[in-house]
Amino acid sequence: MGNTCASFHVVMHGPREVILPKVIQAVSRAYTAIGYERSQKHVSGGKHIVLMAPDGQRFASIFDSTNAQMDDGELKDVALKATKSLMTAAAFTSIYDSDSYEFILFSNGRQVDCLMDGDETNDSISKQMKPVARSKNWSSYFVRPITSEEITSAALRNSAFADDNISALSQLIGLSKGQSQLQYQDVRDDTAAHIKHLFFKRKEQILAKVVDGQQSFSQFYDPFYSRMISVYPASWPAKLATEISPTWLVLSDGAGFTDARAVLTVEGPEGLSLQQIFVNGCKFHNGQIVGPLESTPPPPPAMTEDETKAYAQAITDAKKFAFTAIDGGTSPVRK
Repeated sequence: MGNTCASFHVVMHGPREVILPKVIQAVSRAYTAIGYERSQKHVSGGKHIVLMAPDGQRFASIFDSTNAQMDDGELKDVALKATKSLMTAAAFTSIYDSDSYEFILFSNGRQVDCLMDGDETNDSISKQMKPVARSKNWSSYFVRPITSEEITSAALRNSAFADDNISALSQLIGLSKGQSQLQYQDVRDDTAAHIKHLFFKRKEQILAKVVDGQQSFSQFYDPFYSRMISVYPASWPAKLATEISPTWLVLSDGAGFTDARAVLTVEGPEGLSLQQIFVNGCKFHNGQIVGPLESTPPPPPAMTEDETKAYAQAITDAKKFAFTAIDGGTSPVRK
């Protein structure tokens, strides 16, 4: 297998001794915002973050132990939040098995550009600059002259290895120490002066006691059915221009209910939409789904053909929920 890695690289403006502590603080706050808190050492289920800031360039590179090979959405969210806090730019880079790559730019809390293999035909939901705008913007982000032609040449370099494209793009922006092709395992034990080690653990969630006569609803994480919740409130990445079937499990505790209202929201550019929605109700006991809700009618002891069809229809009707589209207007939010 070829190289597989993911990391992001923050542009530092100003004296290193002044800006580096601010970068560490911004990265820490970003991880806090997506559900983590600092710890003194690595704990089971936690994160080890390696921050590398070599001399001779203006980048601080971040490597995440739980996103060492592929980003599950957290690295991009942290990059976005860190650039907003620092009012700077960052480049997210990833390589998968040396065959494909992502080179995504963030600036001041916004995702502003995206390059990847097959970019000339990719119908990306990520923001992409027009080639004529890249020279001015990239030169501003990275404080060095960069032409649109150089960017296009590096992004579309005809090579058998995506590492070559990432290397060429990294050299253009001044990321010249090979960080974009390193993995967490390459730096996790490094004790050099330009390396900082940060540790995080998941924030403890304290569930409120349900008051008699009321209901409480909460998300339930299942590693098979609802993996996307594992990174919440970070974003779950999805392959571009493909259909996916996300699943949510919601637990109801306390008094029973006969009806409920849920709002499902899709936020993003045109083309990203909810195509179909299915809702099922199940009994839940001792951490397991143990059967359908009582809304499903019990089967009669013996059925004729017509009764079998009617019973099948009754089961279908018991699982039907009414959905109404809410006009999102001119905003990117659709409900």
